[in-house]
Amino acid sequence: MKRSYSKAALFLIMPFVFTMASAELVNTVSIESPTDGQEVGARVVVKGTSNIVDDESNVWVLVHPKLFAGQWWPQNKPVRDIKTGNWEALAYIGQKADIGLEFEIAVATFKGEAEKKILEYHDTGRRTGSFLPIPFPETTSPIKIITVKKVSHLTKSD
Repeated sequence: MKRSYSKAALFLIMPFVFTMASAELVNTVSIESPTDGQEVGARVVVKGTSNIVDDESNVWVLVHPKLFAGQWWPQNKPVRDIKTGNWEALAYIGQKADIGLEFEIAVATFKGEAEKKILEYHDTGRRTGSFLPIPFPETTSPIKIITVKKVSHLTKSD
């Protein structure tokens, strides 16, 4: 009877142990700046932190008007400090006609085919001059999203 009890206890606890072990192996990202609800212009430097544990993924920032569900504009690849995990990227927030709209800025990690979709987006855009939005690719981390409000089409240098 003791042996059955031990097997039952092991059966019940093993999923928890495996879940905890895999939870420690998840890439994580955060957005430190801008802050949720912040007012922005045409461009904004997005800054955050990351912990990439799979050594294959890269951090990317994507942006879209909040009302534009399902389609995103990948931004330039962030500059990431490998030692600290801190990263930053320049994000473009819509067009002049978008003043007054809320935009979502998302950050996540991507690898393989998912990252290839982002790279192809940039390659196609540079070749054609047309940067059409794409569906959000599969991530290797939880997605972090903040909302900002576009209040001007000026940049700090304007």
